[in-house]
Amino acid sequence: MILLRMHGRLGNQMFEYAYGKYLATKYDQRLILDAIRPIWAKPSSPFALGCFEITDRVIDWRLSTHVFWDLFAGKLPQWIKCLDLTPTDLEDRIAKNRLSLVWGRFMWLDHINAIEQVLRRQFVYRLPLTPAAREILAGIETTNAIAIHVRRGDYLDRADDFAVATERYYANAIESIRSTIQDPQFFVFSDDPDWTRATFATDEFIIADTGEAHGGQDMYLMSQCKHQIMANSTYSWWAAWLNTNPDKMVIAPGQWFVNEEKNRAILKNLVHSQPCCLVIGNQ
Repeated sequence: MILLRMHGRLGNQMFEYAYGKYLATKYDQRLILDAIRPIWAKPSSPFALGCFEITDRVIDWRLSTHVFWDLFAGKLPQWIKCLDLTPTDLEDRIAKNRLSLVWGRFMWLDHINAIEQVLRRQFVYRLPLTPAAREILAGIETTNAIAIHVRRGDYLDRADDFAVATERYYANAIESIRSTIQDPQFFVFSDDPDWTRATFATDEFIIADTGEAHGGQDMYLMSQCKHQIMANSTYSWWAAWLNTNPDKMVIAPGQWFVNEEKNRAILKNLVHSQPCCLVIGNQ
């Protein structure tokens, strides 16, 4: 059995789930999602995968008690953390264990590609759309829709770690779309509506304000657009991945992190590996 400890927001949780599902599928083990939030968890990071058609069991408090009783009784063979293990090392240890607790961030594309169709069946949005979202979806379905994702809120507070996509980046990305796509209609999704309305102020842009900047509903709407202009965000990445348009054009920023080593790693693992993705600098 694989007990997958969930943390972070929706985009990160989707990467965590994808890796846990890959391991469970490869080694024919049961996957259980530990969605219990510790007291130190941020209020903005609840368990978020309930909006999808996830078929694996989500842990409750009663089951949690039994699992951690096993842990304290010395019956849990291994606590596996990805921070100091390569994917190969991690899989070797999973294969040998009766019960494994997996906790980490798993932004590796190979395992996603290996079970792509499984994930596409699991990541189907299942909740009713709000009236505002239904109106936006109607516009998306009747136009040559391009989703623009703007993420600023928490990134502005963590500017020493995360880059913030600039107006110049969005202007260059929009120009690339205009030069390639006929009659584009831009739908802008953002966690900073005031900045978004001031920056994208013409009729060419529809501000897709559903009151839900980080949840599955906005991701679903973004995925229904024909093309994407991403922010440096795993939320953006999954919206583009869920887009099934075979001719989609995806534009991503070249700067995700301030730290260049981290930035090169995520560009290599998640961005440059996508054949439909065009990378544009933030400056």
